Amino acid sequence: GEGRASTLDDKVRDIVAGTYEPVDADLAPEDDNDETVDAPEEPGAEPVVGIPKYWLAVLQNCADIEPHITEKDETLLVHLTDIRVKTLGAEGDKTGFELHFFFAPNDIIEDAMLTKSYFTTRDEFGEETFESAAGCEINWKAGKDLTVEIVEVTRRGKKVRTEKDCDSFFSFFYPPPTPSQDEMRAMDPEQLNEVQEKLSIDFEMGEVIRMRLVPRSRGWYTGENARLAMMNDDDGGFGEDMYGDGEYNEDDDEDYVDDGKPQKCAQQ
Repeated sequence: GEGRASTLDDKVRDIVAGTYEPVDADLAPEDDNDETVDAPEEPGAEPVVGIPKYWLAVLQNCADIEPHITEKDETLLVHLTDIRVKTLGAEGDKTGFELHFFFAPNDIIEDAMLTKSYFTTRDEFGEETFESAAGCEINWKAGKDLTVEIVEVTRRGKKVRTEKDCDSFFSFFYPPPTPSQDEMRAMDPEQLNEVQEKLSIDFEMGEVIRMRLVPRSRGWYTGENARLAMMNDDDGGFGEDMYGDGEYNEDDDEDYVDDGKPQKCAQQ
């Protein structure tokens, strides 16, 4: 509902962040007969706080998201501490959802939260259709923009350095604009297909994060859900046991909490 968000349950989120030290009851093994052996600490090693790279692992273990992540992106995604889904309230026939990405303080961006919004419409039968997407301005620290690279070009016989767009997961926050009906009619078939493909990929990424990763992040972190996804792909599709009926339902989300976080990108 409006003003609500899904996330890790409080205890697991605190374990990931390192603000709560788990006790034995939190770490019950799947098999009571299994013996766990603590790895010896290396002399002089920094103590491990929380679960480092939790959300990076979640994203990289999903075949639909991993190809969009570059090595440079990892330098920021290691600071990703949580992803939450907020269902936007219906206004007439308008519906949609927001994805909130939370970051620990780092030397790459000023923002504590980045937001991606998707707006949809529902027809008389309740079917949801993607309408448009909106990103969030990212306040990059000087020289740290991961979505551009510096290249040398020759202009008027002189070599100059300039910025050029490059592949990055963070282009996700700069979604392609949705053209109007008149603009689409003016496009040739090749242009139209290119635009529709970009919009489709963008919306599918949002749906994957919303429907599959956030509600079951622990399974994606361990890799179990990736294994199940591969098995279900071999069977011709994702099974109901893993993703339910394909509709996000807060009541069925084992990690759901009520949250009233702001919708705008927040700076640290």
